[in-house]
Amino acid sequence: MAPKPVFVSGERKAIDTLDQIHYEHAAADFVFNLLFATKALYENESIFESDIDEKINEALLLSAKHKNYKHGLLIKAAHWAGVSAVAKEMVEMHYKTEGKAELVELAKSSDWLAKMAKAVGRRKWDR
Repeated sequence: MAPKPVFVSGERKAIDTLDQIHYEHAAADFVFNLLFATKALYENESIFESDIDEKINEALLLSAKHKNYKHGLLIKAAHWAGVSAVAKEMVEMHYKTEGKAELVELAKSSDWLAKMAKAVGRRKWDR
């Protein structure tokens, strides 16, 4: 007979959600991955919500691989809309720059990091 699941209140202690990331360099890694992923949407005639969701998930997977997050990197449901809004701003930026933005520099910029921090309910990330 298979064991029964045990449901417990609270949250897992592992750092596995974007808002739990402590350091700016780890957050910048996610921001870079999202900038890179959203660049693929440049020149699409129509961009669907599902396209944005796919690019966010793509960035989460890449960041989890780079930083070896045991349970993957996740976004809490309460933060998804904020991260989606930032991703849409990134797509708009790719259109404004005709897909030629310097992604590494942008990922490290305080502007995108601040937007992402706000999206997940943080004031900022530690350096």
